[in-house]
Amino acid sequence: MKTAIEIAEKYIAELWSSPSDQPTYTQIFEVLERVKPIFEQQIIDAYNSGWQYGFLANDRENVTPTKNSETYYNDTYTTNKETLK
Repeated sequence: MKTAIEIAEKYIAELWSSPSDQPTYTQIFEVLERVKPIFEQQIIDAYNSGWQYGFLANDRENVTPTKNSETYYNDTYTTNKETLK
């Protein structure tokens, strides 16, 4: 399975099919918007896999996730955090 970045690279490379082609900012932005849901799903799946295989807790049987994967994604990636400036 390809990552969202690999998919975006493929789309952008197609826009730049010859040396004289110069994709516009709008075209590149549209590609990134198109792959954003794929990226979101990949993060959610990775979070779920971490719990499933015990990577997020040493003793998986006695620990339950404090957040579901979508809450984790939203809390981590969709809020404007001061530290990201």
